[in-house]
Amino acid sequence: MNIAQNALGAITGLTMLEMGNSEECWKIMNNLVQEFEQIAKAEGVTFTYFLTDKLKANLQMSHHPSMWQDLENKKRTEIDAINGAISRLGKKHGIATPYNDMITSLIKIIKKN
Repeated sequence: MNIAQNALGAITGLTMLEMGNSEECWKIMNNLVQEFEQIAKAEGVTFTYFLTDKLKANLQMSHHPSMWQDLENKKRTEIDAINGAISRLGKKHGIATPYNDMITSLIKIIKKN
């Protein structure tokens, strides 16, 4: 579920619970998950559950995600291994990943400042 919540929480400064209560965050997270599902399918990965159900369960906790903590502590983030990986795999399979591309870029912009 890091694909949907980690970078978004880092950018917004919201806790998991706050993101779960935000309609705008839900729209973004759903798009991030949909892109991930397309990439997973192209890579031959299937799920026996709905990813959004797992996401809802994670968003019941009131802590900041690890990427927010990384930015706060001026540490290296895992953006390239999470959302950046979806972007790279999208290019490999010819699948557009605009949400993952954008969120990866935003974290990289923040990290440079």
